[in-house]
Amino acid sequence: MKVAIVCPYALDHMGGVQSHARQLTAELLARGVDAWLVGPGREPSKATEFQVGGGFRVSANGSRVPIALSPLVGRRLLARAEEADVVHVHEPWIPIAGWAAQLTAKPTILTFHADPANLIRRAYGHSAWLLARLANRSKAVTVVSRTAASAIAPFAPHPVIIPNGVEVNPMAGRARRSQSAVFVGRDEDRKGLKVLLRAWPQVRAKFPNARLTVLTSRTQPMMEGVEVLVGADDPTKLERLASSAVFVAPNLGGESFGITVAEAMAAGCAVVASDIPAFADLLGGAGRLVVPGDSVGLAATLSGLFEDEDRLANMAASSSE
Repeated sequence: MKVAIVCPYALDHMGGVQSHARQLTAELLARGVDAWLVGPGREPSKATEFQVGGGFRVSANGSRVPIALSPLVGRRLLARAEEADVVHVHEPWIPIAGWAAQLTAKPTILTFHADPANLIRRAYGHSAWLLARLANRSKAVTVVSRTAASAIAPFAPHPVIIPNGVEVNPMAGRARRSQSAVFVGRDEDRKGLKVLLRAWPQVRAKFPNARLTVLTSRTQPMMEGVEVLVGADDPTKLERLASSAVFVAPNLGGESFGITVAEAMAAGCAVVASDIPAFADLLGGAGRLVVPGDSVGLAATLSGLFEDEDRLANMAASSSE
């Protein structure tokens, strides 16, 4: 069987959907399926990943998302999709890749990831009849979480919930640096990096040797005890997750799953995350939840964990189970 996996977000930018699509492609290949990934992007194509042209960032859902709007990109993407027996389209309503992929005559599977803003949710409700007709043409409609399912309920009331899967980090058993934390995410307001950077000096005031590693998309102002890695590759991300004691997800909202949180759990990190529905569902009591945007509370939680290594070890064990 030949499977084309379509990602509407540019593959030459970091993001949760891109990461999931790559991991899914790799897992299908490992199981003997002839699979490939196709989406926007300007990097050279590989044997199993085709970047069919660049685009630009647009503001959506509190983020700057990299998508393509050129019809030429859509035609190239559709040509790659048509070579498959089955086409798996992620975020099918995102232009232009998501739209183009649904023009194929091949069987399609639609997967929705987002927790969209209220404006988009209202638009879904007003156009439910049309979106339902489009969704009903597919063989299956899936979502990554209950949060994502609630967003598409107006036109797909009974999707199959399949959480994003991640591989267990092969370095998960290595020794971790004490009083260390790591953040992974784009430098956007809703990812909460600014909240964490406001909290960190408070942590350092109590623990002068504490270290924070930030894997993000843009350089940050120099701070004591903070290492910033811009555009880090997957092996570097896995190594930093495996060597850090705590993963911090200070997101302010707009998340439907939290694939970086799942990757941190698979690496055996203790997790401190914002108390938003997607993260609470994913952690299921295995981490510590803090009020979104509260840098003082975040600093207090991190300091409390650094003070109690037994509790930190128990949290790490719970997150990896």
